[in-house]
Amino acid sequence: MSTTVQVQLPHAAPLAPGFKAWAAHTGRAVWNGLHAVGAARARKELIRLAIANEPIHPELAAQLRRAVGEDWLSKG
Repeated sequence: MSTTVQVQLPHAAPLAPGFKAWAAHTGRAVWNGLHAVGAARARKELIRLAIANEPIHPELAAQLRRAVGEDWLSKG
């Protein structure tokens, strides 16, 4: 014997467009903030490595210092 039971659940109301826009904006702001923090940490580490390598590998130290000034650290 087979019995089929159908249950109807109330449908969730669709998210308001204003909430979606707010959530997208907030998400982008958080991501950009995290990216900026990461770029700042990368710059500090590159400078630290440049200073540490200056006596042994001056050409590497110069490349690291150039990398600190390049735009790829600030672009997403």
